[in-house]
Amino acid sequence: MGYVLSARSVEAGGRARLARTPDEDALVARFAHDVQFRVALHAPARLFVHAGAVAWEGRVIALPGRTWTGKSTLAAALLRAGAHYYSDEFLVLDESGLAHAFPRPIHLRSLDGTTARHVRPDELGVVGATPLPLGLVVATAYRAGASWQPRSMTPGQTALVLLANAVVARTRPAHALRCIARAVDHGVTGLRGSRAEADDAARRLLDLAGFLFARSPAP
Repeated sequence: MGYVLSARSVEAGGRARLARTPDEDALVARFAHDVQFRVALHAPARLFVHAGAVAWEGRVIALPGRTWTGKSTLAAALLRAGAHYYSDEFLVLDESGLAHAFPRPIHLRSLDGTTARHVRPDELGVVGATPLPLGLVVATAYRAGASWQPRSMTPGQTALVLLANAVVARTRPAHALRCIARAVDHGVTGLRGSRAEADDAARRLLDLAGFLFARSPAP
């Protein structure tokens, strides 16, 4: 016995198969993922960027990256360290550049990537709700044995990292650029570098964010 997930395709004039699995829970997870992606693709007044997002001291820290970069693991570690949860998958920006919460369950994989579990964010910490300015963009991925020594990015490089992970970067580039430019205008710091163990990186990241945000308070 198996389950099939399909969607009506206007372009193809029929139904397109999205997934087939013998596992009911996997099918529900695949359905939720597809709905979320379609919302991200068609939201008229929001920009969805593939990124983890947490709030700290009145600003949002974004962790842009695609699947397998470890953004969910780092987002969970940041929650354990005291940050407020916004998302582990989408940084959502409005047309004024403010970041909104998209608090879906956190998708955590095992170290070898063979299994995954979904954790309710309130099990790890506080879930945020208030739109906040972006304060820090950290382009990072897990690498065994890495030391946390991030390098600064220019505002232009920071914007390009966000654009590279925007869902509608190719289909609605003007909208993407407008939202990103306004978000970066809030005084965003960009960092790039590999990380190792998530909890250690999270503590160091929040210490650095607190220092940076104190020097440049949220507008």
